[in-house]
Amino acid sequence: MGAGHVPRGMEVLAPVAAVSNTISKAAYKRNINKIKHYLGSNYDVLKSEIYQGDGAHLEQLILLIERNRNKLPLFKNKLQQEYGSLFNNSRRLSMQISTISAQLSPENQRQHIPPYQVRMSLLDDIDANYDAFRIAVKNRDTRRLSRTADILSVSPVNREPFYNQLSSQYDALFLEPVAVRIYQILKTKL
Repeated sequence: MGAGHVPRGMEVLAPVAAVSNTISKAAYKRNINKIKHYLGSNYDVLKSEIYQGDGAHLEQLILLIERNRNKLPLFKNKLQQEYGSLFNNSRRLSMQISTISAQLSPENQRQHIPPYQVRMSLLDDIDANYDAFRIAVKNRDTRRLSRTADILSVSPVNREPFYNQLSSQYDALFLEPVAVRIYQILKTKL
C-alpha cells in the first residue's frame, strides 16, 4: 500500500477521488437545498398531493431530481407509501426540541435526555396536532409554544431564547429531514 492507504501505483488517482467526492457532496447538498426550498414554498399542498399520490406540485418536486418522466408514476407511488414517515416524525422532533431546551439550562443543571414522562408528554403534545405545532414554530407563535416550554420546564428567563431557537431552526427541524428522505426515495433505483 502506498501513502494514505492507496494501492501502489494508484497514488496518482488519489486526487481524482478526492475531487470526485467533493463534487458528489456539492451535488447532494445542491439537490437537498432545491428540494428544501421547493418544500418550504409548497409544504401544505405537497403534503396533500403526496398523501393522494398525484398532483402538479408533486410532479414538479419529482422532476427537480428525476428527469425521466416515465418514472413519475413509480415515484408518486413510492412517496405516497412513505407519507407517514415523511411528514410526522414526532419522536425525532421531540428529541431535537428537548436538546434545544437542555442547552438553555445552566451547565450544572443540564439533562441531556429529559425524563421519560417529560418525553412522552412532549411527544403527545406534538402528535396531538403536528401541523399546528409546525406552523407555530415557523411563525414563532409564543402562545402555542408556551405549552411546549411548560412541558420541558423552560424557565421564564429562557422562554424567549427557547422560542427564538425553535424558530431559527425551523428548516432543520421540519424541512431538512423531509427533503433528505425525499431525495433518498428519488435516488432509489426503481
